[in-house]
Amino acid sequence: ATFQDGAPWLSDCPVILPAGAIALDEKEGAWWQAASDPHGIALPIAGSVNQPLLGLDLAATAALWNGARLELLASQSSIGRLDLS
Repeated sequence: ATFQDGAPWLSDCPVILPAGAIALDEKEGAWWQAASDPHGIALPIAGSVNQPLLGLDLAATAALWNGARLELLASQSSIGRLDLS
């Protein structure tokens, strides 16, 4: 942990994700899934996700990527802007 804290680079990289949705896998793990390729790009989400967000069409999503998981920050959906942090 000390090495990582002193590293000269960001441990969390900000990303803007294209259209997609959030889904759960068979182990109840949450994933962001790209809308353009439902069998392609999928990124794991850190922590739990509110149930009403599952399957909701997200036009764009802001998140932090730590190299292993996404931390969702905000998203634009058909019902407006969602604060996910």
